[in-house]
Amino acid sequence: MIARLRGSLVELNAGDLILDVNGVGYRVFVPESTIRAVGLVGEQTSLHIHTHVREDAIQLYGFATKAELRLYETVVGVGGVGPRLALSILSHVSVEAFVRAVLSQESSVLTKIPGIGKKTAARILLELKDKLADAGWAELSQSAVQQAQESKSGAAIMDDVLGALLALGYSEEEAQQAVAQVAEEKETVDESVERLITLALGKLDRVS
Repeated sequence: MIARLRGSLVELNAGDLILDVNGVGYRVFVPESTIRAVGLVGEQTSLHIHTHVREDAIQLYGFATKAELRLYETVVGVGGVGPRLALSILSHVSVEAFVRAVLSQESSVLTKIPGIGKKTAARILLELKDKLADAGWAELSQSAVQQAQESKSGAAIMDDVLGALLALGYSEEEAQQAVAQVAEEKETVDESVERLITLALGKLDRVS
């Protein structure tokens, strides 16, 4: 099984490239992030490789970083996600953004990727949440894990504030505008729900 290739880039296409390694040309399927990282035709480059064996072919998938390779191999293990769809994911979102979306269960990030509908997105979120929260992924993308946890905490707090304003009789439009204004001005994870409700009411009083 091929795990890594280093050679001269002889051809670069949308979605794949050809790497000359000691006179042998290897066709490697790559995400757009890797295409941007490999350099120009004629230059030396190195790729981390996932070897996909089928009954009728052996296909190589290449990545500029170990984090991308590991994410690809993790995603392709989800039911209904094949090699090409897993590659498409890495072409449209960064490793950090994907980890953050999974940990905060943001399906909207995934459904924007071509080929991923609501059902597939829900399956990915369900199957990968625990896997991407383990220590190994934290080492690869600690900032993404931290941002996801903070984002989720802040969003949950602001949902409580929104619900309180609606319960007080404000319209959904009025409540959402007030909450958005407060969220822009305050570090919501450091404020209590009661304090944020008071600030939001202040915004509404000014409007009225």
